[in-house]
Amino acid sequence: MFTRIINRFRLRRIPAETRVLHALLTGHQYALPLSQEYAVNIGSLYAHLIRLERAGLIWSEFETGPAPRRRRYVLTAEGRAWVEQDENRPRLNDLLVSVQISTEPRGT
Repeated sequence: MFTRIINRFRLRRIPAETRVLHALLTGHQYALPLSQEYAVNIGSLYAHLIRLERAGLIWSEFETGPAPRRRRYVLTAEGRAWVEQDENRPRLNDLLVSVQISTEPRGT
C-alpha cells in the first residue's frame, strides 16, 4: 500500500517535505510555528502540507473550541514509515566518507 501511494502521487523525497515529516514526528502540529522554526515560507509550507496530505502521509483537522481555529497536522502510519525509511537511507556525507576511505592509497 505504501508503494502504491507513493507511485500514485509521484511523491519524491523533496528535502523540505522530508523536514516537515520529521518535524511532525518530533511533535510539531501547526503550520505557523513549524514555518518559523524551520525558516520555511508559510505559503510554500502549505503547498508541501497539501501534497503530503493528498499522498496519505499526514492528515489534518481543525481544532474545536473558541476562535481562532487552527489546523492540526499529524503523521499517518504511512508517514511514519516514510520517515523511518528516510532515517535508514545513507546520507551523501556518509557515502563520500566511505568513498574517500576506500580510495586512500594502501600501505606505501
